[in-house]
Amino acid sequence: MRWFKDLSVGFKIQIIVLLAIAVPALIVLALIVINSDATVRELGRSRIEQETLLLQENLVHIQEDIIAAADLFKNTPGLQDAVIDQNLGALRTLAYAAAASLEVDDFDIFDAQGIRLLDTLESGIDDAENDLITQTLMGVQRSSVYTELQEDGLALRNVVTRILRGPDGATVGGLLLTRDISSEFLNELNFGRDGVELSVIYDGELMVSSFAPGMGGSAQAISVEFANPPEFLASAMSGTAAINPENVSSSNGTIYAEGYIPIQGLDDNRPSAVLAVRVNLQTISDFQRTLVNSTVVFIILLTVLFLSLTRLLTRWFITQPIFRLQRNAARLTEGNYAERIAISSRDEIGKLGEALNQLAGAVQQREGDLKQINETLERRVRERTREADGARRLAEENNRLKSEFLATMSHELRTPLNAIEGFTSIIRNRMGGADFNEKTGCYIERIEANSKRLLGLVNDFLDISRIESGRLQLASLPFSPADAAQKWASQIGVLADKKGIAFDLTLDPALPDRIVGDEEAVSKMALNLLSNAIKFTEQGKVSLDVRATGSGGWQITVRDTGIGIPPHAREYIFDEFRQADQTSSRKYGGTGLGLTIVQKLARDGRLGGGRKRSRAGQHLHAHPPL
Repeated sequence: MRWFKDLSVGFKIQIIVLLAIAVPALIVLALIVINSDATVRELGRSRIEQETLLLQENLVHIQEDIIAAADLFKNTPGLQDAVIDQNLGALRTLAYAAAASLEVDDFDIFDAQGIRLLDTLESGIDDAENDLITQTLMGVQRSSVYTELQEDGLALRNVVTRILRGPDGATVGGLLLTRDISSEFLNELNFGRDGVELSVIYDGELMVSSFAPGMGGSAQAISVEFANPPEFLASAMSGTAAINPENVSSSNGTIYAEGYIPIQGLDDNRPSAVLAVRVNLQTISDFQRTLVNSTVVFIILLTVLFLSLTRLLTRWFITQPIFRLQRNAARLTEGNYAERIAISSRDEIGKLGEALNQLAGAVQQREGDLKQINETLERRVRERTREADGARRLAEENNRLKSEFLATMSHELRTPLNAIEGFTSIIRNRMGGADFNEKTGCYIERIEANSKRLLGLVNDFLDISRIESGRLQLASLPFSPADAAQKWASQIGVLADKKGIAFDLTLDPALPDRIVGDEEAVSKMALNLLSNAIKFTEQGKVSLDVRATGSGGWQITVRDTGIGIPPHAREYIFDEFRQADQTSSRKYGGTGLGLTIVQKLARDGRLGGGRKRSRAGQHLHAHPPL
């Protein structure tokens, strides 16, 4: 949803309005579509029920009309006399005259012996008709539906029989009036019914149909667009009209409702055939589809209208005031605090504008105060800067004078110290005729040791002063690192032997034979590290490891098993005149300049002191300058 947060307020409002309209609209559309299908189904069911009921009534009316026609023809004057006299011409005249007005397809007139005197269709003798004639002469008059096998196929007919009696009441003959159930009959039955199609099903097969006028005669098992479900046929054949509760669709997508009506005479015990009714619901479906489409278009147009109106109102009352606030806020960020926002409403946007105006006023006041404070601070800073520059120059001058003084004093001190050390060595070696006893020899050794110690301190001071004053120049001469390491081992080995500790030297085979650098400075670094290690190690050993590095340089590593570097001393162990033990009664002597000199001489000022320590002792790395 980050993309939504980054949209403008106007777009957010339009999206919210669109969702507020679209979601209910989609729900309404879904309900309309669902209800439209249900509506088509209900309308189809209602229509098929109505048509089924009307067609049932029409079938009864047709049979009643045939009965009325038979009764009317029976009472035609001269009919009984013509039958008694077997006057075929008179019978033919009466029959043809009545056929034009009675809507009867066939007149059969027979005498008391069942012999046909007249058959208008001359369709021949049929067993079903003979049975009806026999029943009529026996006094049973019927209204029935029967099938008759003719030369061109099977015919389904409505038939009515009547008895003809003479003046004395004796049976003189009878009438058999029929009307064929054909496509013309179905069209007449279907007259005035839009979208209704009828077909007659006999013995499970289609016989005649209103939508196939060429059909007739024998029943044919043809393919019909709607299938006649056996359960509905069985219900209709039992004498009960049946309706398919579900609409069906043809292969071309036309929607139909189906119903099935039994076809039987008024005096029949069971139907002879079934009248299948098919109601075309495509018009209703098209209307529903048109309604849905119209609703969709209406909702789209309404949505567009609402969005346009919302966009216009949002622009007038929300986005434009917000843009004005944004422009004024931008001017505030540029430092234009004197400009104020014109308030045109009392809503949240108007209140925000008032708040921005108040903020601008407060910032403007603060800015004035800050300018005054800033001017005061700048004046004070300039004064303090001048004072600091003077103090810095004074400190630099004092530092320079101190370094020069230390260098001069160190140089002046070295001359008599060297003389003391030289003469002490001559006396101790009994040179020049010098002679002394054992006690005097101890004094001479003490004088020599203290003079060497004092000379070392002076040399350290001299080195520090040279380094700090920038007067120490490193030489660039070739020397052998292996030979230098051997010299260090010889000097330090004597000290280690005196303290009773072991000393190991490890040389890397990958060390170059010759390197270019200041051998004196490197030796000073190594000897300071080794001297520290010897001094702070009471037992165990001190080791020196000299190896090449991957960057083309070399590394001196000194390890010892002494007291190590305490954690609290790591931050200042390389400072001048600082030792781990700063108490006045410290056990180990020294000035605290050894590691300082090593660090300042190390290449790039890097020294690995205290970075890797064992539980007891220290592990120091130094990268000599090249």
